[in-house]
Amino acid sequence: MVVYLDFLWLLNWGMNWWLLWATAKALRRRVSLEWIMLVAGGGAVVSLVWLLITIPLWVEPFLKMLVAIIMVRYTFLPKGVWQTVEITLLFMLISTICAGVSLALALLTSRGLPESWPEVSWLIVLGGPLLMTMVMQRLWSSVGGYLRRAEQSAKFRFVLQGAVVELFGILDTGNVLVEPITYRPVVVVDAQSVKDSLPLGLMTLLAQWDELSEKSLHFIPDALATRLTLIPFTAVAGGGLMVGIRPDSCSILMHGAWRCVDAVVGFSPREYAGGERLALLPATLWPVV
Repeated sequence: MVVYLDFLWLLNWGMNWWLLWATAKALRRRVSLEWIMLVAGGGAVVSLVWLLITIPLWVEPFLKMLVAIIMVRYTFLPKGVWQTVEITLLFMLISTICAGVSLALALLTSRGLPESWPEVSWLIVLGGPLLMTMVMQRLWSSVGGYLRRAEQSAKFRFVLQGAVVELFGILDTGNVLVEPITYRPVVVVDAQSVKDSLPLGLMTLLAQWDELSEKSLHFIPDALATRLTLIPFTAVAGGGLMVGIRPDSCSILMHGAWRCVDAVVGFSPREYAGGERLALLPATLWPVV
């Protein structure tokens, strides 16, 4: 059987990339896709080296574990040995589940005959991650729920047009709001508590929201208007549309490190914080390991 090294490298690179991406999703970590591609490529190169040199069979599992640890270290930059072990075990768990799904697909297409396995299409091998991505996305939230830290509060910070706004974030498991367009989770903020830090045009919009119409939004600068969004919400006292903003960045401070999160900031139409700078953080953004 002819084996093309370039195709084998590409297959290993794709699988490594998907596993690192899935691990980042489970951990709710924002990692550059380009950086994941680079680390996955390094892991794929090591897989090719194993074909060129003779390695005892009992050594291979240890080498695979070592490569997994290296990829995890360079991708997620964990702090300490224990966090490295936690993330590596999660990476290996996702890898094992994905391999099981791919094997099941191979058995179905080959009718369970081992002699037919070399003829199984590589598309079937890739079917494992594709199936897990499209059908089993709840896996990430389930795994993240087990790994989520027990703390109920953390500092929250968002940056908007150069202004840095820091608030005391509280875990709100009842906050399931998402932006309708991008489906990003929404961090609810009391606008009155941060009015001194927000652009004047945005504060004017929030203060006069009930009386405004589309024609009266001309006072908002274009650079700010393109970031605005409306978020439907339902509460005990009623529902409506909440004004939201897509900030330059959002991050949460836990265990001495700021972690970037992908979120939209929504401004509560009713004052709830009593002047305190509070942010209601959804569970989907809560930091894990």
